[in-house]
Amino acid sequence: MDREKITKAMTAIEKCTAKPEASIAFTVKDVRIMRDRIMESAAEDAHRKANVLCKASGVKLGKLLHIEYSWSKVEFDYIDIPVWMGKGEQESPAQIQPDNVEEEDTVDFIWEII
Repeated sequence: MDREKITKAMTAIEKCTAKPEASIAFTVKDVRIMRDRIMESAAEDAHRKANVLCKASGVKLGKLLHIEYSWSKVEFDYIDIPVWMGKGEQESPAQIQPDNVEEEDTVDFIWEII
């Protein structure tokens, strides 16, 4: 996040004679990288949980037989900060902080049990 650019933009808008309303929205820079991380995390989490379940059941986890992934669209939540411009009402760029990205996707793994 470039606070200097945000400050310049907000200053320019504030100089407008009208009373503009503006908002600042944040999202991820590279959606592809985020999707890859989601899939990697899902695979690691599924493998760990499958091992725990097998151990608790007294069996061993075998080879991975199938992965079912829907390739559905992954939605990313983003923060949208309303900024009202005017004397004493401007949200300070130093106070603007985007939230963490929240993502969700579904994948099913099928392992052999031995």
